[in-house]
Amino acid sequence: MRVISGKYRGKKLLSPKDDYIRPTTDRVKESMFNMIQNYIYGSKFLDLFSGSGAIGIEAFSRDAKHITMVENAKDSLKLINANLKSINANKDNIELVNRDVIDFLKTSGEKYDIIFADPPYDYSKINEIIKIVSDNKLLSDEGILIIETEKDFTLEGCSDFIIEKEKIYSISKLTVMKINNLER
Repeated sequence: MRVISGKYRGKKLLSPKDDYIRPTTDRVKESMFNMIQNYIYGSKFLDLFSGSGAIGIEAFSRDAKHITMVENAKDSLKLINANLKSINANKDNIELVNRDVIDFLKTSGEKYDIIFADPPYDYSKINEIIKIVSDNKLLSDEGILIIETEKDFTLEGCSDFIIEKEKIYSISKLTVMKINNLER
């Protein structure tokens, strides 16, 4: 695993030692960041189910202003901290939150420009996450929500969002959504 672009380009990141954490592959990560490159600079980026921290670190490397990483697995938190240490990240601009994603979203109150969620493929509350993001108005007006799922997963209850892009990579699917301002 490595940082693909930006100020930490080429920097190697530690990978998980087991299969519990399924990092986004470099191919999918690069494609995703190419899709959202116009949104990154100066953005407030929320990385849900952060795993190794690779997505948040990539966003930070590409000049996102502030990164919030939400993770509650102890091994993942250790891995994220080790990866942040390896790049000597400025902790003023990166916040690591040890909390359940649903609980965090329900109480956040912050607005983000980009929200990325890559839950485990067997996670049953993806549609609930989308609803909470919408109901609690956690995205800025021009913000985007990116969900990485298994390729056959169907998103439901997304009437507050417009799917901008959807792309399948082997077993994974990336869905990029924006707020449907006509519905608000």
